[in-house]
Amino acid sequence: LSSARGGGSDGMSIAFERMTIFCRDLDASLAFYRDLVGLVPVEEKVMEGPAAGGLLRLPSCRIGFALLAVSADAAPILGLFEVSGAEMP
Repeated sequence: LSSARGGGSDGMSIAFERMTIFCRDLDASLAFYRDLVGLVPVEEKVMEGPAAGGLLRLPSCRIGFALLAVSADAAPILGLFEVSGAEMP
């Protein structure tokens, strides 16, 4: 999250550089942001086991994620994450 002077009536605007969304269905969310919004998947991975859970301070689990950008050669602006096999707090 960054802020910049200019815009808005109070002289301040807020811009996001990247957003992370935890979703229940990674495939459905990926289809929405790819097919309807027009973002391009630039990386997709799955992590499983204790190391995956450790990233989020959870027990052993499975984490699937996709990073999306406005074009194939642009920096990712959206991360979609699906956690299964462990209850999210």
